[in-house]
Amino acid sequence: MTDFENRWRQAQEKCDVYVMCSTLNQIVNYLPVENLKNRESKSLEIINLSYEDGENKRFSNKMWDENFSSVYHHRYEERPWIDSDDIKLPRRFKCEDYIRKIENCIEDKKNKNFIWNVTGGQRNILFTAMKYIEDNADTSSNHTVMYLEGNTQKITVGYYDTNEWKFGAVNNSYRSDTIDLHNLFRLAGYETDISDAVFIHEGKNEGDFLNLLKAYSNFYSKLYEVNEEVRKKLIESNKWNKKENNANEFFKLLDGINHKGKVTDDIEIIKESLNNRSNYLFGYFMEYMAAAVIWNAVQEISKPDADFFQSLSHSVKVYKNDWNGKEKFCELDLVLLLRSGQTVVFECKSGFMSAENAKSREYTAYALGGVYGKPILITPLSEHEAVAGKMPDEYENITKAYSSARRAGLEVFHLDTLKEELKALFKDALGRKKGGEHYEH
Repeated sequence: MTDFENRWRQAQEKCDVYVMCSTLNQIVNYLPVENLKNRESKSLEIINLSYEDGENKRFSNKMWDENFSSVYHHRYEERPWIDSDDIKLPRRFKCEDYIRKIENCIEDKKNKNFIWNVTGGQRNILFTAMKYIEDNADTSSNHTVMYLEGNTQKITVGYYDTNEWKFGAVNNSYRSDTIDLHNLFRLAGYETDISDAVFIHEGKNEGDFLNLLKAYSNFYSKLYEVNEEVRKKLIESNKWNKKENNANEFFKLLDGINHKGKVTDDIEIIKESLNNRSNYLFGYFMEYMAAAVIWNAVQEISKPDADFFQSLSHSVKVYKNDWNGKEKFCELDLVLLLRSGQTVVFECKSGFMSAENAKSREYTAYALGGVYGKPILITPLSEHEAVAGKMPDEYENITKAYSSARRAGLEVFHLDTLKEELKALFKDALGRKKGGEHYEH
């Protein structure tokens, strides 16, 4: 264990007061609380550094603070924080004014142990916190400054010792065992309606979603991936939209293919799930096949890495409570949630998508998850087809969607190489060093 890791462990064990900064991305304030919650014998004060109300509606600190408070109290109903002090800072920065505000609030707490989470604050908050700690050198050992790095699971820890600041990284050091997609998006001010979800831990899953994933996994590996006729007909089915018997036509094709009974039961499960669906058959298949590949990729990761994944959700409807009531914000095809609060948002595009729509996917992922949100387009085009650029006419819309995504700078994964691309993504998400070496857990 490094000096900084030891320092951070001690800071968590001794913490009396947790200081955080009001921010749109409240997940960065919520995650550290998860590591403080289990100290049944020790109460926790929470102080929120916010800003005075202003006319700029872009910075709705009051709403952001309400988002955090609602999730916290829902999760820790039996253990509310004992202090809910808000330090209202002027919008116009002046260091001495900021310090005065802080001093007025925590004067009677000087001998307590503080963790200052400056992740959500602007640089002037960090400067102010550091200046305050320096000015109170006699109690500086009671203070630890921390910053969560998005998408790396690193925490930068700082403390003031013998007239100098010392900073260092603590790796793979934050996670939540309780965060779910509902509360994650609620922290950003959104409500969700999730059609299907499967938890990474076995024994927690109920319903038909896991059975569907297994059925589509077999369909994908034993038919779609190896039989070009099946793949071609399924892609073509997106142009059958005016017909009422799309599904029937496709399954007639399957009946004529000798698949040696390998997927007979799975096809029956898939048929039942369609529920008389006729339009955009391929889009439906695509979402479930991609979900199955993602699920399998996670299952193949060895422990303890697999334990770092929380859930995979399908067809997530997201709503924003606005002045005129509950408004639909967007619908997400697939969302993979990590215990670090990261969300990987997958858009499965079997038809046309404009460059503007592709850019909006990036905005959506950021709005919901901040720096912890990562948008990815999954295309049915094989990697070879995309590189060659020569596709049949029925691939026209898919090709346009692929080009739009690339122009918009949206990361694109190919269905046929999805598992390999996911492994590379997981390697980064799990904080591996180059060469495959793990960061310390």
